Amino acid sequence: MIPTIDRWVAGRALDWLTYAADTKLRLSINISAISIESADVLQLILLKLDNGGLDPSRICFELTETARICDFRRTKESIDALRARVCTVALDDFGTGASSFTYLRYLDVDYLKIDAGFVKSLRTDPANLVLVRAMVQIANNLHIQTIAEGIEDITSIETLRQLGVGYG
Repeated sequence: MIPTIDRWVAGRALDWLTYAADTKLRLSINISAISIESADVLQLILLKLDNGGLDPSRICFELTETARICDFRRTKESIDALRARVCTVALDDFGTGASSFTYLRYLDVDYLKIDAGFVKSLRTDPANLVLVRAMVQIANNLHIQTIAEGIEDITSIETLRQLGVGYG
C-alpha cells in the first residue's frame, strides 16, 4: 500500500502547493524508498511538477525508509529527475538504516536529516555525540546540508551549532 499512499499524499500536496502559489511557503513531502523506485509514483510527481504551475524550488522530497532501497540505479535516476526540476531531496532519519553512508556516496541529495534518536541523547550518550559529529563532518565534506531532528532543549541547540549542524 505504501506506493499508493505516497502517490495520493504527493499528489494532494503538490495540488495544494499549486493553489498556494502566491505564498513563499516551502513544503517537504515524505516519499518512501519503495515509492521513489516506482515509475508510477515518480511519473505522477514529475507530471505535476512540469504542468502544475508551481515553483519546484519550494519543494523538498524527504526519502524515508532508506533501508528498503533495492535498486540504487533507479533511486538515483529518480532523485536526479527531481533535482533537475530544482526540487531538493533529503535523506530522512539518517543513521538508522543498515547502509546509510552508502547512500551518501551514491545518491546526490541536498540534506541529511540526522535521526532524533541520536539528537535527543546528545548530552547523556557520548557515543551519540561522536556519531553526530562524524555525520556532520562527512555531510559537510560532501557539500550536503545537515538538519537535526528531535531537538528538545537549548543545550542541544548549542551543541549542534558547535558541531556545525545547519538546521534543526
